[in-house]
Amino acid sequence: MSGIIDLIGNTPLVEITRLNPNPNVKIYAKLEGNNPGGSVKDRAALNMVRSALERGDIKTGSKLIEATSGNTGIALAMIARLFELEIELVLPSNSTKERVLTMEAFGAKVMLLDGIEACRDYAVDKAARGDYFLMNQFANKDNYLAHYKTTGPEIWRDTAGKITHFVSSMGTTGSIMGNSMFLKEQNPDIEIVGCQPTEESSIP
Repeated sequence: MSGIIDLIGNTPLVEITRLNPNPNVKIYAKLEGNNPGGSVKDRAALNMVRSALERGDIKTGSKLIEATSGNTGIALAMIARLFELEIELVLPSNSTKERVLTMEAFGAKVMLLDGIEACRDYAVDKAARGDYFLMNQFANKDNYLAHYKTTGPEIWRDTAGKITHFVSSMGTTGSIMGNSMFLKEQNPDIEIVGCQPTEESSIP
């Protein structure tokens, strides 16, 4: 177990040169795809599960449940398997087949429902019955604390404290919250930029 967990975090910080027209500015990207689950969500999943175990909220053999549309589900499925926990993941019915198969490969039970709101309602209702522990990534402080503990310090270290701006996409906002909290403690002048797609946005 420790072998895979040790691979979460400490991802490379690489300079982006071809997309940067300004020779006076350096742009770096954190390669979170290098985490074993393939995304930044490995950090949050590990911290949410590990912290819940440490507090005694769950124990080996406990059942977890979470509504998710993608990477968090893959990460939670992987971490749950490592800690010998059962997990049910509730996904929108339009989720890609490869995501579902990846979660199932880690041993997760996958439920498909119409729309993310229906998924959240299902997960909340099932957890309320007492048989499942709701991970609740959107309201779980251990989500953003994962980045306060790990990602932020890594960025500060790898830029030798010279970072001036931090740019992050926003989903659960865990990444931007945790990183900005840590980085602002080191240097209040660091500017934080959050990015969200518009309704017209698409990935080619």
